[in-house]
Amino acid sequence: MAPLSFLIASREDRSPDYSQHASSRIGVFVAFQCIGLFGSLIVMSTALYASRISRHMTWFSFMFSWFISSLSYTLLLFSGEINNPEPGFSVCFTQALLIYAAPPLTAAATMGLVVQIWFNIRFILLGTRIKREQYWSSAILIFPYVVHAILLLEALIIGLNDPDSIRRTGSGMYCNTGNPIPGRVSTGLVVLLLLPTVVIEGLTCNLLRKHWAVLKKEANSISLALRVFGFMIFGVFAIALSLVFFFTVHHGADLNIVVSTIPLTAVLLFGTQRDLLQVYMFWKRPVKQPEADSKLDLN
Repeated sequence: MAPLSFLIASREDRSPDYSQHASSRIGVFVAFQCIGLFGSLIVMSTALYASRISRHMTWFSFMFSWFISSLSYTLLLFSGEINNPEPGFSVCFTQALLIYAAPPLTAAATMGLVVQIWFNIRFILLGTRIKREQYWSSAILIFPYVVHAILLLEALIIGLNDPDSIRRTGSGMYCNTGNPIPGRVSTGLVVLLLLPTVVIEGLTCNLLRKHWAVLKKEANSISLALRVFGFMIFGVFAIALSLVFFFTVHHGADLNIVVSTIPLTAVLLFGTQRDLLQVYMFWKRPVKQPEADSKLDLN
């Protein structure tokens, strides 16, 4: 057997399912991805250039990961191949690589943001720092992009050894490969990364609950609690979707549309904080933050 030929032998009967192909569904999928793409770009740019807004680098990493994810899924649109039933190989191959590497990237960046929030809340409420916190903060910032690079390399090797498997999906929404290995590695990693993330989110919620008697006196305590809880639901939902993708061959257009709402959810959760909204509403006079708010500043 030739080197790496096992990768080709692993291919299952994964012929595209064209039953759910519809221009209207493709339009909805691309629209949601574009909202996530430009929404994350606007939020990042606002936080970067507005002098009165400060964010931790893990927050920027989280938003940037969704920008990369949405860009990956809209590559056919921006390359002008969205209406081409058989996109050029180079574009299709590039998108196939990117979409397999994107979910672990966003999962790892999400885990990094959750860990950083946990560090900050522990310090705010307990006055203690994690041992070697600075080291861990640097590690969780770099880790998502190491994972992304490894997954890109893995998909590249498999794609080069099995180029005939590269095709547009039956739903017509993006390109992927008929080889099951990249998809299952990708979704398996997402689950492995998000399980501890949800656990840490649960610990954060529990810490907030224990100190609620003190926190409820703070001006932004409810917003903080709702955002952390909403983010935990977000993580559970992403795990469930990843398991569906891991165990099924044909996901269908409707499930792809559901997935395309995740970047939008991320933008809404972290792009609607008070200081950002004040910048967006430039016609209103900025409201000075109450002094008590600084205690719960997780940025």
